[in-house]
Amino acid sequence: MELQNLVQSARVKAKEKTFLTREVLEKIASAASLQAALLELESTVYRFSQELKPAGICSFFDAKRLNLLKEAEELLPDKVYRWFRFRYDLENLRLIINSGWNSLAEKNFTPFGLITGDSLIKAWQEKKNLEIPELWQPLLKKLVASPTELTGVSVFKEFFKLSRNLVLSLQNSFLTRYQALEIDFFNLSVFLWKQFSGEVLDWRNLVEGGMVQPGKYQESSLLMAAFQSNYRSISPSVNARTWEREYVMAALELLRPVRRLPYGLEVVTGYLFAREIEIKGLQKLLLGKAYGLPAEILQDWLYPVYQ
Repeated sequence: MELQNLVQSARVKAKEKTFLTREVLEKIASAASLQAALLELESTVYRFSQELKPAGICSFFDAKRLNLLKEAEELLPDKVYRWFRFRYDLENLRLIINSGWNSLAEKNFTPFGLITGDSLIKAWQEKKNLEIPELWQPLLKKLVASPTELTGVSVFKEFFKLSRNLVLSLQNSFLTRYQALEIDFFNLSVFLWKQFSGEVLDWRNLVEGGMVQPGKYQESSLLMAAFQSNYRSISPSVNARTWEREYVMAALELLRPVRRLPYGLEVVTGYLFAREIEIKGLQKLLLGKAYGLPAEILQDWLYPVYQ
């Protein structure tokens, strides 16, 4: 097992050298056109074969995510790999809760999770769980009825409960801490959205298991103090518009020290998490360039780099 860790970590250390630099991202943001921006990627792992329209850009990065999942399957123990993919199913849950079953088709679902959209729709239509991964079955039971906001609260709590239980069974403090970060920023996104829309937040509907306890959401000053004690990079003025950047900065703050480790599961998962972030940030940047957004806005969109 130790030899396998050494070999896999060595592969990852080589791949870490292919992360984009801040300089490249700034050149993309300030490029005069999409074509000029793509030229900046010629010598990177994100080389485009031709100039693309927005739909083509999305397809390109979907392929990158699928390749990343293949890497994860090769590099990770089975249980860790299942958790890594299960995290993507949160998007499918949001889709079901927000849109309802009747308006969904297979193409609406993300292909990156543990379960396909076709299997989900079939299980709902036939009320059978034959092709549903065991990890998903408690969630499907809660979704059989027509989704409502109350159902959503229950489903999201169940999702993170299942995810956290799986992580705890791995007995790895780094993964447990990363899971806590994802829970904290999920709760923060709910809080900020309610704040933006003028709705009242019931803190008891938030997910437990993060570093910031749901009860802290009763008072803004206590909430920010709790976040700043656990995530030094977070701005006290974080809002719905800046949430995503704050999440990325907090995640990279947790991930960067892993690069100094010589080998281990932390090295492999740290690389995979950081690559996820880079793919999402670059896709957003190139889409902004494709739609002709000014360089000043795109500079604000730049994600921190994994350096």
